[in-house]
Amino acid sequence: MYLAAVVLATLSATTLASEKKNVDSPERQLKLSPYQDAWKSVENRAKRYQLYRSYESDKMFGGSSKCMFIKQTHHNTSHKTAVTEMGYYNSTANKIMNFTACTRVVKTDSYTKDNVIRAGPCGNLSIFADSPIIFSDYVTCDVVRAPHTGNPFDCELWVAEDSITNVKSICEFAYDVFCNTTMKYSIFDGTCCDQIK
Repeated sequence: MYLAAVVLATLSATTLASEKKNVDSPERQLKLSPYQDAWKSVENRAKRYQLYRSYESDKMFGGSSKCMFIKQTHHNTSHKTAVTEMGYYNSTANKIMNFTACTRVVKTDSYTKDNVIRAGPCGNLSIFADSPIIFSDYVTCDVVRAPHTGNPFDCELWVAEDSITNVKSICEFAYDVFCNTTMKYSIFDGTCCDQIK
């Protein structure tokens, strides 16, 4: 764990130094690809909650609702697809809103591994939202971009249910370095999330 933190810290320093050359996405460097394998992230069967994000409202998924969650199931390793159960707590209706999406992985230019999680309605794969992986430890957390908001720099931190009250510092570090934002909108709320479990 300590070694991973040192490696990520060193790579982030290099990333920040080269940020002027790659302003659009400083994490898009091949040397960081071991931390950005989208399929390894999708293979994680843990229920994950969005701990926080860099934007206030998600017009595509729940607005400013709390307790956003995802859980990948029905993995097809040969096609690199899965079914994603997702939802959130709607405080206005006082109920959990559940959805099912089909998930696949794709790669951005120059990457040899798939580094983007693409999810959308199972009946219409031409509609989707991409989540480029910034960092994943493949067990407890994923830091992803959220370009579906219209701002390519928006980020989200997703944490496995078992780790939600004890988030690894490397996950927080990756979010803080690559998302470069002082504003964190807390999405996880233990009170309403207890209703989801």
